[in-house]
Amino acid sequence: MYFFFHLITGLVIGYVLGDRFDNRFVVLACAVGAVLPDLVDKPLGYLILGEEIGNGRIFLHTLLFLLIVVTVGLFALWRQRSPLFLALGIGIGTHQVLDLMWEQPREWFYPLLGSFTPLDHEDWFLKALIQELQNPAEWISFFLICLLLLPIILPSVGNWINQRFGRSLRRIALISVPVLVLGGLYVLQRGLREHYTVITGWDEPLYNVLAGVVVIIAGITALRFSRRSLPLGSPEVAANFNDKRQ
Repeated sequence: MYFFFHLITGLVIGYVLGDRFDNRFVVLACAVGAVLPDLVDKPLGYLILGEEIGNGRIFLHTLLFLLIVVTVGLFALWRQRSPLFLALGIGIGTHQVLDLMWEQPREWFYPLLGSFTPLDHEDWFLKALIQELQNPAEWISFFLICLLLLPIILPSVGNWINQRFGRSLRRIALISVPVLVLGGLYVLQRGLREHYTVITGWDEPLYNVLAGVVVIIAGITALRFSRRSLPLGSPEVAANFNDKRQ
């Protein structure tokens, strides 16, 4: 799976979690987790340990690493009421699911089945870049990432936009719901029928199935945010959320 789709998946799931905890940093934590395995493993496995390993899916792609992060995240949520580390773990989990890691059991179950499988890693960066540029889903994901990150990274800008254009944005979000859901269902059924779809540019059926699910979740999330009158993480929404918990 490609980098930007990993990131957009982390953002979509992060928005779901962020809405639950009303915390914009949860969105960032999930998004970081969604790309962290590639940011660490590919330079480590191809550049630093290229002669010994030569594989870009190593330590952070393992089930062991995922279980450790999720366990620590659950403990932090229980003891400190902080969902950030759990969101990071969920983001890592989405990365491993999108990479279909169960199809690489030696890497996923490391160290139970032995060492990592050596792979051809010559010119890996150039090959990855060409694949990214040629994939239509990556371009769509990139523009959506810019839109989703803006209110998270620059909350003051997000608040200003919400105050000036909040009603229009909620209408746009509502209109986008059927587009996203129907588009996700289309990609999903193409994957289930093992047919190629130009929307994603992927030949792997399971990639399209997972992509369809992510787009449908994005549609459901858009429906939820179309009903908001305040931005994610605002003091007013946080106060309402805390009142409901009490």
